[in-house]
Amino acid sequence: MKFRTGRKVGRTLYVQIGDEPDDMDLLIGIVDSTDQANIVVNAVNAMATIRELHQPFLVPHPESPMDLCRTCEQIHPCATLRALGGDDA
Repeated sequence: MKFRTGRKVGRTLYVQIGDEPDDMDLLIGIVDSTDQANIVVNAVNAMATIRELHQPFLVPHPESPMDLCRTCEQIHPCATLRALGGDDA
């Protein structure tokens, strides 16, 4: 899930559906300033990137029968995902 700000004023928050901003993106809400909107968008997008990077290998790791995180190679869910509040991405 990727967030973006509005294209005109920059205070509205959207869930971006495709690779590029589109009129079909889902409106989340509006905040008081563009700075606040950018803080929210950057935080949500950073969390999404971390969750994406810390997923298990798609093919089982040859040296372990357990699912391992493909980034830190610890048992999935790794400490990073647990610190973010879960193992679901």
